[in-house]
Amino acid sequence: MAKTTVTIVGAGPVGLFAALRLAQAGAEVTVFEREEKVVDSPRACAYLPLTLQEFAKAGILKDVEDNSFKGTKGVAWRSTKDAGKIVGKLSPPITPEQPYFSLFMGQHELGAVILSHLDKLPNVKVLWNHAFKSLEQAAGEVTATFEAGPEKREVQQKSNYLIACDGGRSSVRRSLGIKFEGFSWTDTHFVATNVYYDLDKYDWPDVNFFVDPDHWAIILRLSKAENHWRVAFGVKSETGDASKILDPETAKAIAREKYRILLPGDTSKVVLERANWYKTHQLSATRTVEGNVILAGDAAHLNCPVGGLGLTTGLLDAAALGETFKNILKDRQSSSEELKLFESSRQNAFRSYTNPISTENFKRLFSAEESDVKERETRFMMINEPNIPYILRMVHRESKMSTTAQSTAKYDTKDEIMWFISVTKEDDWELERFKKEYHGVHADMTSGMAKFVPTLHEYYQYANLYFQHREEDQPRWNCVSCLTWESMEVVWSGFQQPQYKATAGSHIFCRLDQVGTLTRRFDGFETGVPKKEEKSKEVRALVFHRRSASKERASTSWMKERVDDARKGFAHSELLISYRLLEDVTPEDTDFFFKDTLFQPPSYWHRYKAVEELCFPNREKAMQFVKDHTKFLEGSATGSPPQLVVADAIKVV
Repeated sequence: MAKTTVTIVGAGPVGLFAALRLAQAGAEVTVFEREEKVVDSPRACAYLPLTLQEFAKAGILKDVEDNSFKGTKGVAWRSTKDAGKIVGKLSPPITPEQPYFSLFMGQHELGAVILSHLDKLPNVKVLWNHAFKSLEQAAGEVTATFEAGPEKREVQQKSNYLIACDGGRSSVRRSLGIKFEGFSWTDTHFVATNVYYDLDKYDWPDVNFFVDPDHWAIILRLSKAENHWRVAFGVKSETGDASKILDPETAKAIAREKYRILLPGDTSKVVLERANWYKTHQLSATRTVEGNVILAGDAAHLNCPVGGLGLTTGLLDAAALGETFKNILKDRQSSSEELKLFESSRQNAFRSYTNPISTENFKRLFSAEESDVKERETRFMMINEPNIPYILRMVHRESKMSTTAQSTAKYDTKDEIMWFISVTKEDDWELERFKKEYHGVHADMTSGMAKFVPTLHEYYQYANLYFQHREEDQPRWNCVSCLTWESMEVVWSGFQQPQYKATAGSHIFCRLDQVGTLTRRFDGFETGVPKKEEKSKEVRALVFHRRSASKERASTSWMKERVDDARKGFAHSELLISYRLLEDVTPEDTDFFFKDTLFQPPSYWHRYKAVEELCFPNREKAMQFVKDHTKFLEGSATGSPPQLVVADAIKVV
């Protein structure tokens, strides 16, 4: 009986890439595949930046580039009417540093590239014509049985771990009794065809989605071969059951009619190379780790292919396994915890991102539901402008499918940002003019923008009540703005958007010697007091803790102590709704961050290192709390007394 560290079942792209990353981590790997070679039927063919980053880490990106088509023309969504009129187009920037937005090649071509690298490694081997039959686990080892060759000779393999990459019909998963949960698109066949046809003379983008309830389709580059394209489309089942197999002649006849509807020119010249049909699902395994057996790729989850997220997620599973086994091989005692972490992170990546995003991608092509139509119209409007924060939100959301990616963003993309900005009326303005411009015009501009920019989560205007527990050195601002954004990267990218600079970004409604801070939540709590009393406004107390030097930050120990003191002092207060401590994360180079905006000097953004936000149901309770807890409110991270603003909370967004 042979012995190895890791057995991998399945030599598709996920299994082979997992083998490469594990072998590079130092594992002894054996791959078993039931077929005699890499399968070359029409399957996924687009490789997105998240995947390419992992190829670069594995040292295969150059070979992938050399064997694929480099996409530079972007993505279009088309109507089947008006000769395929473009209704939405996304054109990623092409630069010397990033000369393409995606690569296109068949799965079998990627498999060949990975195999060429596996051949150079002494600690990995691939066995073809070996079909998985069964497995047993005992004493931390997995014994797998295979049937080899046409004579079905029994072969046993013992290993410390077994990884199942044997597809949606995974024999390994079924042998473990692990079920799928989710749903299938039961009334539609998904038909993928490989064709040769000259679309370059029509200047088509590299990826084209057709939006139509009956004739939705995806047409994209397939490989570096001249005029080589994938044309995939949906076919409704007359019986309402897509499990009924389309016979080859029927599929070809339907394909010819689809080409006539979808493609420009004389479609009789389309050369049909290959065709295949698929059932389409949104399914995930109830668990993906059973002892020392791990499910990855389609064996662990299935989703519709619109957007290319199925293979992408599978390859990201393989990349995550590489990192997991680096840690396992360092310390065998930690293997159970490492596998639990792999399972939870990859299940979350699929269930929270791949599954909903791919479902949305699919429904965007055909759904007539009111909510889907509205989402589609908004999306096309945003990408056509283009609305940079909206597009970045799309990209950032997809990036969360990876649990190993290294961000290329200029600023943090993970943490929600609360941006506090002082607002003081111009000295020569009447108060009514200020109120009109700030509470009226600017609020309307921002709320109108927020309808189309979901990266702005909240916008509050805090109207200063000038209630102070002491008079000296307290802010005399009229108001404080607090905008809650999805991330620091989104805030910065919004400044680059022409639409912002032409509207809210150029509207002057206050003095420009603003101060403030960009913060993220450190900790906090709610007391259980109702959020709002009838016929009253919520009131906020904002405690701004000053820096003693421009680069000083609040220490973690001080922030923990501050929150602990707050919990002990008033976690059960009947005056307070909630408390949260926000730590300053303002970028050091604010000249760059705020370049060409109204927030450049004389505005100043390095005055504060932390903000405490306390929420009250009305003015009376807020003022009583301030009187009762003066000692706490005087506490400081620096020794300098903090500044306090007690204000009515006006919610704009």
